[in-house]
Amino acid sequence: MAGARLGREVRAHPPPGVRIVSFFVTARYAGQSDRTAFLDVVIEQLCEVAGRPLPQAPSETTRPGWFGRLLSEAADKCRKHGERLVLATPGLGTGPGPSGSGAGLDRSRRAGPGPRTGPADRGDRPRTRGQLSQDIARLHLVGALLTAGEFDRALEKATDITHSLALSWVRTLLAEARIGRGELEEAEELVLALHEFDQYTSRPALMRAWQAAGRPDRARTLAESATAPRLRMAVERHLLEEAQAAGEPERARAIAHGMAQIATALMDWEDRATAEWAVMEAWLTIGDLDEAEAAAR
Repeated sequence: MAGARLGREVRAHPPPGVRIVSFFVTARYAGQSDRTAFLDVVIEQLCEVAGRPLPQAPSETTRPGWFGRLLSEAADKCRKHGERLVLATPGLGTGPGPSGSGAGLDRSRRAGPGPRTGPADRGDRPRTRGQLSQDIARLHLVGALLTAGEFDRALEKATDITHSLALSWVRTLLAEARIGRGELEEAEELVLALHEFDQYTSRPALMRAWQAAGRPDRARTLAESATAPRLRMAVERHLLEEAQAAGEPERARAIAHGMAQIATALMDWEDRATAEWAVMEAWLTIGDLDEAEAAAR
C-alpha cells in the first residue's frame, strides 16, 4: 500500500505551519474505502491534533458528530498556534468504491463554489508515488520561502506543483500568505478553488480580512455563498463568535437559531449529526445551557 505509506510520510513531515490529517481511499483493500473506516482513522488523528483522548467506542450514529466536533477543535487549536489544519484523502477517484462508501464521492459532490481540485478535474495529471513525493518536496520549499518572506520565489516554485493533492495544500499556503499581504482578491480566488474540507479556516480568515479592509459586503458574500452544509456551519460559527466579540448577544442568538434551522432542514444523516453538534457548541459559546441541552437531545 504505497499510498498509505506515503500518507504516513506526509503526516510525519508536513510543510512548515501545516498539520495534516489523512486517510488513503482505495476500493482495492478492505477497510480503506468505506465511511466507517474513514471516520475511525480520521477521528483518531484529530484527537491527537486536538490533544484529547479518544471517545469511548463511538457508534455508527455518533461517529459523524464526533468527527465534526473534533475537526472544529483541531482547527481551532491549529489556528491559535498559527498553524493550518489540512484534511487530506489521497486516492480519491482511483477506484469506484463500494456502494454508499461516500468518503471520496461526498467530498467532490459537496464541494463549495469555484473551481475544484478533485477527481473531476485531475485530468491526465500523473498520480504516481514519485510525482507526489516530488511535489511534497516542492511544497516544503514553498513553505520555507513563505516563512522567510520570499513570496515571489515561493510563487514561482509553486507553479511547478501539479499533483492535485499537493496543489490543494500549496493553494492553502498561498491563500494565507496573500491574506497577510492584503492581496484579498487573489486570496479569494485561491480559497474558492479549495475543497470545502480545506476551507474551514481559510474562508473565515478571508471574511475577517475583508471586514477589516472596510469591505463587509465581500465578507457577507463569502458567508452567503457557503452552501455546503459543513462549510456553512463553520461560517455561521465564525459569525456567531464575531457577534459575541462585538458585544451583540441578540445577533449571536439569532445566528444560533439560524444554525438550528439549517440543521433541521438537512436530509443527510451525517451532515445533520455534525450540524446538530455545531448548534449545541454555539449555545455553549453563548452560555445558554438550556438551549445547549435542548440541541443535544
